[in-house]
Amino acid sequence: MNKKISEIELLSPAGSFDALKYAVNNGADAVYLAGKMFGARAYANNFDNDEMIKAIKYAHSYGVKVFVTVNTLIYQREIDEVIKYLDFLYEAGADAFIIQDLGLASIVKKRYPDIDMHASTQVNCQSLEEARVLKKLGFKRIVLGREVPLDEIKRIKENLDIEIEVFVHGALCISYSGNCYLSSLLGNRSGNRGKCAQPCRLEYTFNNNKKYFLSTKDLFTLDNLGDIIPYVDSLKIEGRMKNPSYVGVVTNLIRSKINNLYGDKKESLASKLQDLKITFNREFTKGFILNDKNNSITNVVSQNHQGVFVGSIVNESNNNAVIRLSSKVELNIGDSIRIVHNKDGKYFEDAVIINDMYVNKKLVKKAYPNDLVSIRVHKKLSSGDKVYITKSLVVDTKYGNIERRVSITGKCYIKDNELIFIISDGINKVKKTNLVEPSSNNMKDRIKEQLQKINDTIFQYETLEVSDIFAYIKVKEINQMRRDALDELLTLRQDIKRRPIINDLIKLNDFNIAYENTKKYCIAVNSNEQLEAVLESGIVYDWLYIKDFKLYSKYKDSLKCRFYLPRVTKRKEYNSVSSSLNNVENSFISPYFNVVNSYTANALMRLGAKKIGLSIELSYGDICDIVNSYKENSMILPPFEMMIYGYYDAMIMKHCFINKALNKEKMPCGECKKGYKLTDRIGKEYPVLGDENCNITILYYKPVNLFSKVDELYDLGINSFLINFTIESKDEVMNILENFDADSRYLGHYNSKDL
Repeated sequence: MNKKISEIELLSPAGSFDALKYAVNNGADAVYLAGKMFGARAYANNFDNDEMIKAIKYAHSYGVKVFVTVNTLIYQREIDEVIKYLDFLYEAGADAFIIQDLGLASIVKKRYPDIDMHASTQVNCQSLEEARVLKKLGFKRIVLGREVPLDEIKRIKENLDIEIEVFVHGALCISYSGNCYLSSLLGNRSGNRGKCAQPCRLEYTFNNNKKYFLSTKDLFTLDNLGDIIPYVDSLKIEGRMKNPSYVGVVTNLIRSKINNLYGDKKESLASKLQDLKITFNREFTKGFILNDKNNSITNVVSQNHQGVFVGSIVNESNNNAVIRLSSKVELNIGDSIRIVHNKDGKYFEDAVIINDMYVNKKLVKKAYPNDLVSIRVHKKLSSGDKVYITKSLVVDTKYGNIERRVSITGKCYIKDNELIFIISDGINKVKKTNLVEPSSNNMKDRIKEQLQKINDTIFQYETLEVSDIFAYIKVKEINQMRRDALDELLTLRQDIKRRPIINDLIKLNDFNIAYENTKKYCIAVNSNEQLEAVLESGIVYDWLYIKDFKLYSKYKDSLKCRFYLPRVTKRKEYNSVSSSLNNVENSFISPYFNVVNSYTANALMRLGAKKIGLSIELSYGDICDIVNSYKENSMILPPFEMMIYGYYDAMIMKHCFINKALNKEKMPCGECKKGYKLTDRIGKEYPVLGDENCNITILYYKPVNLFSKVDELYDLGINSFLINFTIESKDEVMNILENFDADSRYLGHYNSKDL
């Protein structure tokens, strides 16, 4: 596919106003940012309402679009608040909403007819089939999951008219986006609510080794952008939690690469790449988009910023280290370095901010390549320890001093004793006039000199034509014409077009299946032994959910069962239990679909779902809110299901840390079927499972048991209850089912943190 450079959008993160300016001035075509609410990076600085208006005006001044992330899950109690917030963003001139919650998407589609809606990467769109559903739901653009390979991206682009946005640089989640609950389970800080505590970046023990098994390297696709660009509409940089310098460096580097590929001028990117590595890197991977090898996805040695090698220690004494700088890097006062000691079985690091340094016993502000530099350190180090620069004030300043300009054309001439000045940015045109007195003197040069004084604005002339002007006009009047014209042009660029709001919410119960006032139990099994235990127990169930496809195929004609699809799959199976958009029609929705409000439930029922599993992250109060939203409007409840026993899926990932840790050469290797566990810092053991697609699921270290809450939940309006078996033996399944009515005595010490 041939593209023009104007058809390639570079999308940069803006976690603060300074980061926004760095992004704009270093070449972004669009920025994505969040307000103080409902953004998936709650711990970024983000923008209050006044700052949001300022940010939109600033970006629009340069022709840069602003996409606002409203991409957390929206709980029922928040519906009125999020609508009020979206009204503000809509009227403030936001160019698009980035959304995860499908219920919110249904509201946006109806209420705001003149704004684009982008499906957040948290929706976890992995295939053409899911993209088709998102288009049907009203999304103009999909932000694909970071696990989607280029072949699938190409398939989507060639078969569906929808914009595609992909991440091309930055931090990676180890879990499929929107499908990680570990932070929520451990500390009630949900990634789906923008509050992830990043437990994946911690050390874990596996196979008697303690490493950062779940800590990904940073995505780096710069060398392959020429392969990616033909099939995508937007190149996205991750980094709303990063500092402005990082945003500037990465934006500038990728902008330069795009120019090299599609522009007329070519430049070397070596120095900019060096600046990037200094600013932030956890080592780099090409990621799943470019089918990088499994063992290249994570950095198990360190989760920190690695920096760039600057030299080695040649002598150390009394907390002073002498460093021989390499031939390529300099150091300055204010820089930060990282020193790594890795000898005799001991590994540690020392982080140092350089407040003073000496070369040849002289205090210096700058040290040059090959210098011997003496600095103060904190730890006892050794000769040969490696030194890396992790922050450079020179780099920070470089990308902060770049100023973007908007090209305009200007024309000034005289007609009928009237001086006319016209400027245009190619879209908007401004005309200013001033009466003048005829004169024998030609003021062309003087007028042009005054009109050219625009360096204190965002504009620069592409051309400025000034005709012969035999007239007299005061200099201050020329200056005022120039200022008035430029101010008006800036206002036109920032102007917000008034857009209508359709003040009418969608109606619930726009589907055919209704709530049945009977208590039902469904049981999910993972193995033949578990299935045998269920059948031998004599428990009365409504449905069996079978997770093994061969086992399901064996019994689908003799038992009342459904195939419990893998959480992430391309398999198409009607009458299944589904966790993804790929299989909604005629399916039961699993508790991992992130249904947290009545509008999402309604949207899924309209797509053909037969039962709605409520999210495992909901509290009792949250469930009450959903149910009451129907009751308060005299609506009939849809069929709701809740998981009342089982090990929660803490996360699911495409990367197989087991395969890497055991140094297996090929995938699949079968090791994920052997019952391994991952152990955290305080000794909690998390069971690990693999599915038919070689995806790895890490289970929570203990099961939830809500047997004693069934009657209470049933009285509330939940009529289906899921008992979900995963790693339990046949005897354990029998024991659990036999004690099902025993008021949780078997597993009574396990309780939901919320219920």
